[in-house]
Amino acid sequence: MRKGFVAGAVLAMMLGISVPRAQAGGKIDDNTIDFSKLTCEELVAEIADDIKKGKSAEEASMMNVLMAAMWIDGYLSHETGDTKTSVQWVQEVVIAIDNGCQSSPKKPVLQIVKAAMKH
Repeated sequence: MRKGFVAGAVLAMMLGISVPRAQAGGKIDDNTIDFSKLTCEELVAEIADDIKKGKSAEEASMMNVLMAAMWIDGYLSHETGDTKTSVQWVQEVVIAIDNGCQSSPKKPVLQIVKAAMKH
């Protein structure tokens, strides 16, 4: 896991930056996430939430980013019909999330990954 995303989430939490929960975004409630609409801000907010609940920054980041990456992998696999995956591919998705979220926090994570994987 790259340290940039973890550092950003921790910094946001430490500075008390509150990320609003968008009603039309990906975070629907505590048990439901629409990954097709989940924004980077919402993902960072989930990481910050987990840290506040006692998880380490690395554990919270890894859990949330990996969950998003695995969902995106499954979603893209459905779109292409390719049902195989690899550790390298999932790492590339995580890196795309990390890089894209740092530069475009209001964009949906899925949109960021799709754009990054076209190059």
